[in-house]
Amino acid sequence: MFTGRQDAKLLAASLLIAVLLLGAGWPASEEAVATSPQPAARPELPAPPKTAGQLIHVLVDAESAMAVVRLFVDGEEVSRFQAYSSGDPTTPTPLGQFTVTGHLGTVHTSMWRSEVGHEFLLRHFLQFKGNFGFHAYKINDATGQEEPGPTHGCIALSAADAEGLYRWASDGTPVIIETSR
Repeated sequence: MFTGRQDAKLLAASLLIAVLLLGAGWPASEEAVATSPQPAARPELPAPPKTAGQLIHVLVDAESAMAVVRLFVDGEEVSRFQAYSSGDPTTPTPLGQFTVTGHLGTVHTSMWRSEVGHEFLLRHFLQFKGNFGFHAYKINDATGQEEPGPTHGCIALSAADAEGLYRWASDGTPVIIETSR
């Protein structure tokens, strides 16, 4: 259990180093996955459709805005991790079947200034529908500080998980997003 933001940053940095050391071998080893923060209780997860190749399956908890992201290859789960936030209740994460449409690198937002007084940098942006995608926690462009929290429909991951997913998924990889409620 984390005792504060610094512990979370230390773990994220450790996981990032592990991902970089693994190189193209992502998903991470079972040992690295075991040290990754996990949800308190693992929800009963539905089986995704059997597909050949890669698949990203996301189960969003509609009440908490948390999500479980699972990666599959040829119908077998190869990795699972926690998405620390998904869409805000007023701007939910879209549900349905999509495909990865682009690896956009770092995206600089252009919709927050009037609301919060600054914009954000979204690292490892993996697009799956229009302006929606997976990305690392938002970085405040005025302070350079990481700001975890609800998104406008995207799925925010730790830096290590976002980088790993970005490197693992190919354009065209199917994405299925469902709700647990």
